[in-house]
Amino acid sequence: MGATKAAVIFASTALCATAHADTECTQKTSSGDRFATCFDIGNRLFLVAGTEGVGAGARVRHVVRFDDEPDLVWKLDHDLLSVSAGGFGGRVRGVAYSGRYLRHARDGHVVLPLGVPKKIFLPFDIGAEAEVGRIRGRLGEPLTDLGVVRTAALIDLSRSESFRRRLVLGAVARWDVELDRDELAVGEHVVDPFSTGLVNGYLESEAGLTVAELTIEAGTTWSSIDGWQPDLTARVTLERILIAVNDLPVSIFAGAEYRSDGEEYLGELGLRFAVVQRRDRRVILSPLE
Repeated sequence: MGATKAAVIFASTALCATAHADTECTQKTSSGDRFATCFDIGNRLFLVAGTEGVGAGARVRHVVRFDDEPDLVWKLDHDLLSVSAGGFGGRVRGVAYSGRYLRHARDGHVVLPLGVPKKIFLPFDIGAEAEVGRIRGRLGEPLTDLGVVRTAALIDLSRSESFRRRLVLGAVARWDVELDRDELAVGEHVVDPFSTGLVNGYLESEAGLTVAELTIEAGTTWSSIDGWQPDLTARVTLERILIAVNDLPVSIFAGAEYRSDGEEYLGELGLRFAVVQRRDRRVILSPLE
């Protein structure tokens, strides 16, 4: 009898919590229809229009859980086929795939099996990044920078259970080439053998209405033309949802970027229109719940 009563209480609590979360994310019209007031901006197919031209892309984020380790989760974040072209500078930018994979455990630790096994607790989460097929160029010009492959080993000092915040440090390795489309030839090769450091900070509001991100990569890279050279890239972006049309958000975004190769400064301002949008509070707030 006691077990049955406990089960009923647990089920009632779970249903109330689910209803409360849904209420937080939706409101009612005067006719009783619900509309969304929060958004999972990490799961969407979108169009963009701004100072850097027009484009499209997709983002997908999700978690992987394990039945035998309920306190462990992998948080996976993917950018797919993102591209933009035109605008004031006539630039072309895009990436075939970019992903970030962070392993979070409530009691993060490693085990040293040598001699007497020891369990050492870690003050951070671990993870990695992977990227293929990033391009940078200009319309009408033959030269295009192609990021063939890029990877990074990461630690996340925020140890967040959700996607809403992170403070990542890492070491980056990458291989870039300069393509001449007119001559169908490869020019300069740029190689980074984990000689560049990475700092990335990300904050997302609880309702997914505002997002801010800062990334700095600094170190040295090897060029097939110039040898070893210092390298610095810094990017900052801010996005805010202004309105939602049929529960599909429209946001304004602004960004700035500096690249030491070519002493290039970039600024961007535009609108992002969600074509497909998923909303899932369980993923946003706590994947371990």
